[in-house]
Amino acid sequence: TKQPPPSASPTLKKNKSSATTQTGPNLELLADPLDPQALIQNFIFSEQNFIPQKILQELITNFHGTADGLNPIYLYGKEGSGKTHLLMAIARAMQSRGIKAMYVRAETFTDHVVQAIRAAQMSRFRELYRKNDLLLVDDIHIFSRKGTTQEEFFHTFNTLHLECKQIILSARTPPQELEEIEPRLISRFEW
Repeated sequence: TKQPPPSASPTLKKNKSSATTQTGPNLELLADPLDPQALIQNFIFSEQNFIPQKILQELITNFHGTADGLNPIYLYGKEGSGKTHLLMAIARAMQSRGIKAMYVRAETFTDHVVQAIRAAQMSRFRELYRKNDLLLVDDIHIFSRKGTTQEEFFHTFNTLHLECKQIILSARTPPQELEEIEPRLISRFEW
C-alpha cells in the first residue's frame, strides 16, 4: 500500500521540549539564576551610593515586608554600575533567610508573559509572580514598547503593593526619563 506524503498527514508530532514550556500543566516559568559571586559583602559601596546602601542594608537586616514605606525601591545608573549585582545579592540574602524573593530580568518577565499567553496559562504566570514577599526586576527600561508586558506588570505591581510586598526595580535612567513606558507605570516607579 502506498503511504501519503508527510505533508498530507493529518497528525502533528510535538517536540517534547516545547510541550514542557508551551502547553498545559507543564508550563515552566523559571526565575533567572543568581550569580554566586553577587554578594553584598563584595559589592563596592561609595559616597555616590551611600543612601541606597543604607536603605538596602536596612531592608536585608530587618525585612518586615517593605522598607519603612519605601515601596518600590527604584535603582538607576549607567550600565556597569552594579545594579544587577545588588539585586542578585539582595535576592540571595533574603532567600537564605527563608523569604520568598524572586529576581528576574525584565526580558525574562516579558518572555514569561508571552509563554503564558501562548499556553493559555496566565493564572500560573500570575501565581508565580504574585506569591513572592519580594520581587526584584532588573532593567525595566526593556519594557519599552511592550504593551502587553507593561499591562501585566502594572497589575502584578498593584497586587504586590496592596499586599505590602516589597518591589525593587532597576533601570538605566530615572523613571521620568524612561521612553515608551505607560505613564501609570512611571507614576508608580516614582513612588
